Amino acid sequence: MINEIKVLTTIKFLLYLVLLGVFRNGMTDAVVIDIVVTMVIYYLFNSYFIERDIDKLLVIAFVNIINFIITINSLPLTIGITIYSLMFLYQILSNKFLKKHLKQEKSILIIGETEKKPEALKLIEESDDYKGVHHFFKDDLTLFDEKNFMKFIKEKKIHEILVLDKDLKNQVVTNILNVKVTGIKIYNYYEFFEYIRGQLHLEELDEKKLLFDHGFGVYHNQFQKQLKRTVDIILAISVAIVVAPIVVVAALIVKLESRGPVLFKQDRVGEGNKVFKMIKFRSMKLHDENAHSKYAGKTDSRITNFGKIMRKTRIDELPQLWNVIKGEMSFVGPRAEWVKLANEYEKNISFFPLRHTVRPGLTGWAQVNYPYGASEDDMKKKLMYDLYYVKHQTAGIDLVILLKTAGVVFLGKGQ
Repeated sequence: MINEIKVLTTIKFLLYLVLLGVFRNGMTDAVVIDIVVTMVIYYLFNSYFIERDIDKLLVIAFVNIINFIITINSLPLTIGITIYSLMFLYQILSNKFLKKHLKQEKSILIIGETEKKPEALKLIEESDDYKGVHHFFKDDLTLFDEKNFMKFIKEKKIHEILVLDKDLKNQVVTNILNVKVTGIKIYNYYEFFEYIRGQLHLEELDEKKLLFDHGFGVYHNQFQKQLKRTVDIILAISVAIVVAPIVVVAALIVKLESRGPVLFKQDRVGEGNKVFKMIKFRSMKLHDENAHSKYAGKTDSRITNFGKIMRKTRIDELPQLWNVIKGEMSFVGPRAEWVKLANEYEKNISFFPLRHTVRPGLTGWAQVNYPYGASEDDMKKKLMYDLYYVKHQTAGIDLVILLKTAGVVFLGKGQ
């Protein structure tokens, strides 16, 4: 449904441009820029729905205020207010119409009765995409008769099939294959978990699955690697130029606020387990690492006042642009882990070293989907996201992560 909302929102802004152009006989650059920026902001924060989410409401309020100001300044007052009001009303009515009439709710068929069934049902509940859940047992050959099975699929309008049983009879496999070629998606539990959560299931993961699993194109797609590195260099240099004034001001504040160096340097684990010096703005007072926790909480007394601001807005990470330029880091990738912690995690967490098969990033799939980790259990959960990223890394998912990160920075949700 979100895609339909995006289409209607795009139509809204196109109409907005047309009406402004008709009534004004040519628009200022400010109006065009406003419309483009507004659409980007709507995408950044996924703010297409008028919801009770306070953050989204604040974003919607902000962009609509800007739209309103520019509209009434571009046109006579009454015409400007009329056009803006019509467009805003269009947004609300189109949202309500889609929610009521066009939302695609899928039906899913579960085949098998295993210990994974309660977990599978929980995953289905987490998603609001499913309106119907149906169950078959693998030994019910009457239902799995070819004609009956196909008839059931059509009558119940099944979109997806989740196969929980690993040991299926040949007739069952044949009938499932017959419906697969008609466009029905087939999942096992492992794949379904990955699809719903955007994670790899550590408990279901083993070396054989990794060996034959599709994905992990990042390992052998040289063009993709070169493209990612080229984008990293261009983006790092461009961002460094833009944020140079912020870097200078931040460095001065860090120096004046507390004694110690401006930059914090620490050994981190990079691609191929190579250790490198990661640099950040120092956000803590000088302290003995051995006398304090390895993790920094939100209320940690070691964090300076300006350090709290830098962590929320990610300003403390701007010096890492140098790490990106040097090729030690990427813009997007798993978080670069402290060597001491990485050694502990490698001993206690299965498949942890896999996250070091790609360059670490300034931001990543785990960072935008999971809060700051302060324990080994948190690291396990974040690893599930990291491995999903390693498996599915593309320019597209990198862009999504960068846009989500922009939302985190804009709303001050970092730590």
